[in-house]
Amino acid sequence: MYQSQEHNTKEPAKDVSKAFEEVQSNKMTPQGLPLYLKSAGTLENMKKYHEALQIYTKILQFDPNNFEAHSGAGCALLSLKRNEEALQAFKKAVNLNPHSNVAQNNLGVALSELGKLYEAIEAFKLSIAIDPNCPDSYKLKGDAFSSLGHHKDALCEYNKAILFNPSYIDAYIERANCLIQMKQFEDAIRDCDKAIALDPNSFGAYNTKGYALHDLGAYTEALSQYERALQCDPTSCVAYNNKGAALKDLERFDEALVEFDKSISLDPDYANPYRHKGDVYYSMGEDNLAYACYTQAIRINPGYLKAYTGRANCLISMKKLKEALEDTEKALKIDSNDFTAHNARAFAFHDLGKLNEALKEYQLAIEAEPESYVGYNNKGAALKDMGRFDEALDALEISIVLCPSYANPRKHKGDILAKRKKYEEALTSYNESIRINENYAPAYLGRASVLSVLEKYADAIKDYDKVIQLDPNNTEAIERKGELAAKLNESQKKPVVVESQVNSQVKSQQKQPESSQSERLCVVCVDNKPEIVVVPCGHANLCKGCSDAILKANKLCPTCRVEIKEAFKFYL
Repeated sequence: MYQSQEHNTKEPAKDVSKAFEEVQSNKMTPQGLPLYLKSAGTLENMKKYHEALQIYTKILQFDPNNFEAHSGAGCALLSLKRNEEALQAFKKAVNLNPHSNVAQNNLGVALSELGKLYEAIEAFKLSIAIDPNCPDSYKLKGDAFSSLGHHKDALCEYNKAILFNPSYIDAYIERANCLIQMKQFEDAIRDCDKAIALDPNSFGAYNTKGYALHDLGAYTEALSQYERALQCDPTSCVAYNNKGAALKDLERFDEALVEFDKSISLDPDYANPYRHKGDVYYSMGEDNLAYACYTQAIRINPGYLKAYTGRANCLISMKKLKEALEDTEKALKIDSNDFTAHNARAFAFHDLGKLNEALKEYQLAIEAEPESYVGYNNKGAALKDMGRFDEALDALEISIVLCPSYANPRKHKGDILAKRKKYEEALTSYNESIRINENYAPAYLGRASVLSVLEKYADAIKDYDKVIQLDPNNTEAIERKGELAAKLNESQKKPVVVESQVNSQVKSQQKQPESSQSERLCVVCVDNKPEIVVVPCGHANLCKGCSDAILKANKLCPTCRVEIKEAFKFYL
């Protein structure tokens, strides 16, 4: 936000046309300068920045030391994103009139746009020294501090801006954004409500209130605020992106993708919706699509940390662990203290079997976010896999205390208790994990293993069924269910093992009494009748569905564990 010189925005069109014509034809006169300046200001207010700049340039050719022309040219150049040229224009204006707080403010804005934030702050300080009662100077200084991440300093400046102008809507909105960064969400919402009371059509107030509610986890309420923001500005790519992000967190993925596409259509060079689309596709298990979206976000914004960490997690899912580590390195160059980057890096090391490196990264993640229950859970999982059970339990207990509604640490705790043969305690821990998240397949898998040890085969099979329902490609569940089903069926049937003669196996099945045939069931699902014989072992105790699943998984006969070479349907 720069401050332009005050001009009469109702300048008659004929006067503007006359001034522009005289400037273009080089018929300028000293007496006409006030008219030329007013006309340029009018054009600027009409957002005709190129035309305004032409007039300012001609004025400066006629009068190189005209303060107003340098200031006006700087403002037009800023609007045209020609920031370096704007900076030079404002420097000349300050040299001509070092006691102008407006010139110092504009110099600060140009410096801010160029990322020279400390220099910008000094310019705003000089502006305040010239006019201590100017709310814009405090607000702009607060913006610079906020961009540097100095949120407490920024908050102090916004407070001063509001003190001098209690109706300063932008100051309330920026103070709200600052409070969000400080995790003071309720205070941020109050500031947004004040801005809305001052202007019920304030896009920024609704959008920022959405941010605060979003960070509080109130996704439905945040969605409502983003929709209000879109009512104020239906062309905002930012609001469509934010609406999509809320829908994403509500797991309304198809709707979210529609909003992200709207955002992209409004601004194809806006990186955020591509990153969020990547998150959606990753959650849907569409790793290739997710990878493409993250890559596009990075192409648009090479400094986009969340796109690197998102792509790293996607690469881990794709088992491209070395590439994932490369992305985490790039993320950490942007922010060496980023939790997600350290956590993703630890996952990659964990999957590579480099547990010491993984543990180090999990610890760095915890140092980045000391209150992260996810970090302590992951650290506990690594320690568990290293056999350091006491340390693992300590980390897992911290995770449980930080978030009692998080299922994962209770599952890992159950694993440790099972390894220590404390089976009843392990079952309790698995039960708690499943109570919290009834779709958490690893907890069912762990509980089924313990139930198998306790010879509660029917209950274990039910848990394996649940795992297969949640994760149809889980080979461990398929294998273990087959083994347990075989044990349960031993009293009902005794399969004839024939080395390589399929026909004799089928004939042996046909010779059984009809009553016996009707009692035979598939040893895996224990629901359907067997209709497949496998070679070379010759076991004929699988239904078509379970046979197909095993052939896609490990290709091992569930009865004898011999590798299946072929499978044939037989008819009784």
